[in-house]
Amino acid sequence: MMNYYPSASHSTSFTSNTSNLLPPQHADGNSHVPINLQSVSHPDPQSTTFTSRQHKLTTQPVYFILADSHGRALPSLSTNDYQVNIKFLSGLHWANEECIRLCAKTLLDSDIISSDLSVCTSTILLIGTNSIRNDYAPIIINQIASIVDLIHSQHPHLRAKSNITILSSFPCVNKSSLFPSTQELATNINCYNNLLQELALRKNFSILDVPITSNHLKNDGMHIHSSHFFILSDTIDHYIHHLYDQIPKTSRIHNRSRDAITRRNTNRHIKQVARQQQQTVTRSIAHAWKLHDFKQYLQHKQIRYNRLPEIRQHQVRIQFNDIHQYNHAEATLSEDEFNEMNYYKWLNYEH
Repeated sequence: MMNYYPSASHSTSFTSNTSNLLPPQHADGNSHVPINLQSVSHPDPQSTTFTSRQHKLTTQPVYFILADSHGRALPSLSTNDYQVNIKFLSGLHWANEECIRLCAKTLLDSDIISSDLSVCTSTILLIGTNSIRNDYAPIIINQIASIVDLIHSQHPHLRAKSNITILSSFPCVNKSSLFPSTQELATNINCYNNLLQELALRKNFSILDVPITSNHLKNDGMHIHSSHFFILSDTIDHYIHHLYDQIPKTSRIHNRSRDAITRRNTNRHIKQVARQQQQTVTRSIAHAWKLHDFKQYLQHKQIRYNRLPEIRQHQVRIQFNDIHQYNHAEATLSEDEFNEMNYYKWLNYEH
C-alpha cells in the first residue's frame, strides 16, 4: 500500500464541462448505453463531446482520473509540466448489473474511456463508496481484480505498479438495506480496504490513502463537505506531482519561459499561503510563555509546523502545510494548553 503525504504545493485552476457520451456496442451484444459524464479536463470550449482535442499536449505526461461523485471535489490539476484529465459520474460503482451505465468496468471498456487510457501515463480510480454500501467487500474485490486485468490486457503500457492507482475507501455512515447499521458498514469498509491492499500486491497496482474522516462529511454521511474538498484535491495533486517527479528528467520536455516559471512559482506561493490559512491552530497563550520554550514544547509534542505568525492579543496561531500535522496539533493541544500553570509544569519537566 502506498501512503503518500508530501508537502510540496503547486497551482491549480478550475474549468468544467458536461457531455453526453455514448459507449459503442460491445461484443456481448449490449446496446448503446447513454452516459452523462462530468469532466474537469480541458476540452475545446465549443465541443459537446470528448475528443482527441483533450490530448493536444501529447508531448507531456497525461494523468487520467475516473471518479464517482467525489470527483466534484477536484479542480483542474493540470500544470505546465503535465496534463490531468478528470471525468466523474455520480452513482458510479465498480460493477453494476442492474444499471450498466453506472458500471466502471463497462465504462473502461468503452471507446470513450479507452481512448483516455490509451494516451495516459497513469490512471487514478476514485471509485468505491457506492459499491461498499451495496455489496460485500470480497465481491467488490473480485470486481476490481477483473477491472485491473482488463486495463493490463488492453493497455500494456499501464502494467507498472505506478500506472494504476486506486484510492482506498473513505469513511461512510450512510446506511443501506444491506448494511442497516453504521457498525456493519464500517466493518465492510475496513474489510474492503484490507483486501484492497492484498489485491494491490497480487495485481501490481498502487493504493492512495486520503485523510478523510467522518468529520469531513456532509450531513448525508457519504459525500465530502465542500469546506474539506481541499483535503482530497491536495492529496491527489501532490500524488500526481510525485508521479511526475519519478519520470527521468531526460525524458521530460520543458518549454516554459522565464515568465511562465515566475508565474508558476507565484501561484505555488499563493496556494501555500491559502493552505496555511485554512490549516491554522489557534490557542490562547499566557504572557509567561517565551518563544524559545514554546518552540521546544511543540517539538516535544512532535508537532511540525510551517509558520508562527506574531502573537497578538494573547493568541498564538500555528500554521501548517501538511494536513496530517494540522490534525495532530488540533487533537494534541487542548484549549488551555498554553496557560501559565502549564508553562511552569513544562519548565519543571524540562529541567
